[in-house]
Amino acid sequence: ATGMNNRIWFYACAQGGTNTTCVNEHEYIGSVESVSLNATHACVLIEGRVYLHPIERNGHGDSKTTIFPRKEDDRTITCA
Repeated sequence: ATGMNNRIWFYACAQGGTNTTCVNEHEYIGSVESVSLNATHACVLIEGRVYLHPIERNGHGDSKTTIFPRKEDDRTITCA
């Protein structure tokens, strides 16, 4: 993954790292403070909230994003 300001581009890397393919581009509502990845999901910290979503889009072009904390919760997350 690589990013700038409020946008992140996610890439799949072939073995050896010489072949890369952009698999998703995501624009967020605020400046990205940090990103953590595993094999399937991205966890993005923005202004005290964490956005968790699949790295690759499904075949329909949409993906479900879960945001922590919920709107009704007044807590702030400081690291992801």
